[in-house]
Amino acid sequence: MSLIRFTRCGLAILPLIVAVTTVRPGVAQAAGHNSWSAGPAMPNAVSAAAASVLGGKIFVIGGASSSGLTDIVQVYDPVAKSWSAGVPLPAPVSGAAAVTIGTTLYVFGGYGASGPSGGAYSLAAGGTAWQTLANVPTPRGDVAAAAVGNIVYVIGGNSQATLRTSTVEAYNTTTNTWATAPSLLVGKSEISAGTIAKTVYAAGGYTANEDTGDTEALKRKAKSWSALAMEPAQTNQACTGVFKNKLYMLGGAHDHPAVSSATAYAPSTNSWAALTAMRTAAAYAAGAVYKGKIYCFGGASTDTGGTYYDLTQIYTP
Repeated sequence: MSLIRFTRCGLAILPLIVAVTTVRPGVAQAAGHNSWSAGPAMPNAVSAAAASVLGGKIFVIGGASSSGLTDIVQVYDPVAKSWSAGVPLPAPVSGAAAVTIGTTLYVFGGYGASGPSGGAYSLAAGGTAWQTLANVPTPRGDVAAAAVGNIVYVIGGNSQATLRTSTVEAYNTTTNTWATAPSLLVGKSEISAGTIAKTVYAAGGYTANEDTGDTEALKRKAKSWSALAMEPAQTNQACTGVFKNKLYMLGGAHDHPAVSSATAYAPSTNSWAALTAMRTAAAYAAGAVYKGKIYCFGGASTDTGGTYYDLTQIYTP
């Protein structure tokens, strides 16, 4: 079975790649500030999954595995430090975006079996089935998402017609409707996005034919994005999280190979700072923040596949 993915030049068929399982301790190791520790290995090695916290647990959703796209949902309990199986997605997908608002988790876009997907789903805390929502107007893979209030902004990505698109669309979780939002200044995919003080940030990613260090911000009700300090590492597909008013980009890829570099953006000073590097360089690791720690799940050794990881890497800011 082959895995259908978008590469730098468009749609491509990648060869089947066997995942390598790395033995990890069953209990996360203690860590100080600006340091990394390891958690228990994931049941299934995946890259380009989406992740978000719901009901005190972290849901790692879909992704690419050694046998192709997957609909599996892996649920990590950061207190018990254990994994369990979640409710599978309605369809296999990788490169989707996930956010949680209140007690509901939302998943948007990604790549389906035939290319960019417009799928949109929600899962309530304790729910036993995903709900199908109004489709994303512009189906896109390798998208990012960030929420302000009850609005989710689905940002950039690759569409069927346009690679590294600047398209941004806003989903209203109350009315289950979509609206066009201001376009990015730079069309890009594999973005790190997050919300700080009701402002959406979109950093890094891949544009045209190279990694971009572009950092942009969209204030609530603003009519356009603002250009900010460039991200020095110039990475894409980074594990991403927001904690204490900073946007963290951990690992990712640069010029195809995975990198271990880590940086954080502070809006208060419009500046980036270098952090302790990841334990294992990983592209397309899924990121989520829970109680002061940023969790990076899975990923791969290159931005086109390589070795798929079952790693749980935990960063303490």
